Amino acid sequence: MTLIIAHGLPKSGSTFLFQVAKDVAASINGFPYNKAKTRFFPGMDIPGYVHQPADSIIEPLLRLLPPKASFVLKTHGRMTPLIASGIQSGSIKALVSFRDPRDAVVSMLDAGISDREKGKERGFSLLYKADDALKPLKNGWGMARDWAFFPGVLAIPYLLTATNQDCVIRLICTHLRAGHCVNEIRQRYAEDKAAKITEFHKGVADRFLEALTPEDIVRVTQSLESEIAESDALTARWMRAYGFGALFQDMHDRRQSRLDGLTGSRKPADPGELTIPVAPPSGDGRPASRGVAAEGKYTQRR
Repeated sequence: MTLIIAHGLPKSGSTFLFQVAKDVAASINGFPYNKAKTRFFPGMDIPGYVHQPADSIIEPLLRLLPPKASFVLKTHGRMTPLIASGIQSGSIKALVSFRDPRDAVVSMLDAGISDREKGKERGFSLLYKADDALKPLKNGWGMARDWAFFPGVLAIPYLLTATNQDCVIRLICTHLRAGHCVNEIRQRYAEDKAAKITEFHKGVADRFLEALTPEDIVRVTQSLESEIAESDALTARWMRAYGFGALFQDMHDRRQSRLDGLTGSRKPADPGELTIPVAPPSGDGRPASRGVAAEGKYTQRR
């Protein structure tokens, strides 16, 4: 029995992780994801996504899930002691995605434009400019970082998802001990990715360099300094671990060469020099608070 939890910084490719995990679960169970809800949890209203996976949701899933079966839940919420314990015991397998916070800001603003055009009332619909996105971004990073730093969680940088979906599929299947379905799932996403991968959209790293004004790049970079440093260090660590260190370094160096003329500040440390602390959740599972977001100005570009 395995409860699979797909997490991620909003707009960092977490939906792709969720999709692939559902494909794996369907292969393990022998029937589609939606049927698993009614077969495993009859009479219960089990959502695919929960903002915060409370114990009142996790406990019955762990209790009722049959032996050798799998079920997938997506969240952007915080790590809890119950989930941490489940990961350590092996009853829960977790995946987490993350990306450069500046790119996440741009994608959140793009989602806001799209949601307003479609009449959707999600949190993104309230975001009009960069400073609107800074607080939710900081909150989202505070959640995602605890998962990304927790031992046993599969960490997937957005850069890898954007450039090599096949590798991400292999990593997820291996993490979930389902190597037998790698090729089947790869074929499913081999063509027309934009249509098949929910919310895939651009699939490009460092979009903020083109989407934000130079002034806003400076302000957002200064406001999100600690989050950017952690994201860079995590991305460097895992891209190197997965065999794509050269790709990351090339991207990092090209990005930094463009930023040097904009920020007017000292060049940040190379990601390889940064120390990454392991940050398990506190007693109530909440991440440490971050600083107040600085004001920014975003010019919407469709």
